Amino acid sequence: MRKALIKLRYKQSIDASMYGWFEQGVINASFNEFLNSSPQYNPGLNCTTFGQMVVSDEKANSLHYKCGCSLAPYIDSLKNNIPDITDNQGGRVKFKTHQFKIIHSDVHDISEHKVALIYATDVLTLLDSTDEYMLLAYGNKEKDLTLMPESPIENTFILKLAPELSIFSFEVILEEFPVHYLLTA
Repeated sequence: MRKALIKLRYKQSIDASMYGWFEQGVINASFNEFLNSSPQYNPGLNCTTFGQMVVSDEKANSLHYKCGCSLAPYIDSLKNNIPDITDNQGGRVKFKTHQFKIIHSDVHDISEHKVALIYATDVLTLLDSTDEYMLLAYGNKEKDLTLMPESPIENTFILKLAPELSIFSFEVILEEFPVHYLLTA
């Protein structure tokens, strides 16, 4: 098993049909900001959807950032815990950064407003994996693995792979060889 340093990314899709406090807050705040900011990319008010605005004026892509800034109170409420993703004991997985994306929106209909929040973790050490489960540790444990291989690794947790969860950074730090390779070398 290869030991590796990884970073995970989770995409949370949110639309107006969701009823949770967080989801409704994200929809309302980002839609209001979309309504307030979009006229500068749509001076003749010819476009009604976000996609049309981007085609008409590429600078409309800045609406991702502008609408995302309106979400600070909601993002802060997460306390850097990724929503919907828990380890095998119900503990929350921490994120370091997040990004906001408008998937679709229409200035005339909030029910058409669909967005995504993409959360990215800091460095995790992948210690082992089996089927859809990963044994992870927070931080870079390379020194612990190479200098003190018999010592326990602290802050470990087991995480099951889930839809919209992906590894976006992978760096091998230790290559383990099967015992029979060591005996014949």
